[in-house]
Order: sequence, then structure tokens, then C-alpha cells
Amino acid sequence: MARTTSTRQITLRLSPTLYEQIQQIARERRTSVNKLAQQELERLTRQQLEARLDAVYNALADDLDTDVERFFPAQSETLVAQSDKGTV
Repeated sequence: MARTTSTRQITLRLSPTLYEQIQQIARERRTSVNKLAQQELERLTRQQLEARLDAVYNALADDLDTDVERFFPAQSETLVAQSDKGTV
């Protein structure tokens, strides 16, 4: 069964210098500028999520009265879901 995904189209305004640099990176990676931008934006969103989770888990760990082990299943579910989507 084919998996259909919905996508959105965006427009970016880039300086000629930046665009040339992005084209060079895409050529080196043997990919399109579109795919490169998509991959890098996905990487950025993963990093943001990881940073937020780290901050929350660190705050919980700093609170000695908090039983952080009860949050492990939720963390595990998040990581498994990301893994299934190929985002980990």
C-alpha cells in the first residue's frame, strides 16, 4: 500500500552568495537543494526537541524529590515513535 504524505511548499529569499553555497553543498552531497533544505530543517527540529527534552529531564533530575523513573516509559515511547519515522 502506497504511503501518501501531504507537503507544503515554501518560498525562501536568499542572497546569491548563500544560494551558490547551498548549491555547492547539495552537489557535494549528490542531492537537490530542496532535499538538502528539507533534511537540514528536519535536523534542526530534532535538535530543538532534544534540547527541550534534555532541559526537562535535567530539571527533573535536579529535583531530588522527583521520581524520574516514572517518566522513562514516555521518553521511550517518544524515541520509538521518532525511530519509526526515521527522525532519530
